[in-house]
This record gives sequence, structure tokens and C-alpha cells, in this order.
Amino acid sequence: MGAATVRDPLTRLGRAYLTFTPDEDSVAVLFDRVPGLSRRQPVVEQLPALQATVAADFARQRTVSIDGWRLARTEARVAALHALGH
Repeated sequence: MGAATVRDPLTRLGRAYLTFTPDEDSVAVLFDRVPGLSRRQPVVEQLPALQATVAADFARQRTVSIDGWRLARTEARVAALHALGH
């Protein structure tokens, strides 16, 4: 990927998440683990619709720490999908 992509913070977070969770390094697995995402539009554009899921992740402590950020598991998976080109 080009230098512009590497500078994208969401891509960096997504790549970092995938290094911690190699079992999720698959577009199919990630889409299965984030129900409700459409493959027809960029996943980043769908984040607002996932607010309830993100809040539930935080309430249940389903979070990850990456590069000083505390992310809901759902947010990290969306970042990973973004890093994989979706």
C-alpha cells in the first residue's frame, strides 16, 4: 500500500488489531463478527449505525487497547476491514 494509506490512522489501528488477532485476518470472518455491515459501501461510512453495538461492547468490556486508544471490539473490527480495503 502507498505512503498515504500508511499515514491513515484508521488503517494503522486496523493493521495493529489484526496483528493481535490473527484469527480475524479475513474479510469474511470480520464481516461475520460485525453483524449488520453491508459489503456494498465502505465500512467507515457505516460506523454511525453501529453506535448501539459499540456502546454494548464498552458496557460489557469487549474492548482492546491499540496505540494508546481504547476501542470497542466492533470499532477495531471496522478498522481492520478498512485496512483490508473495505
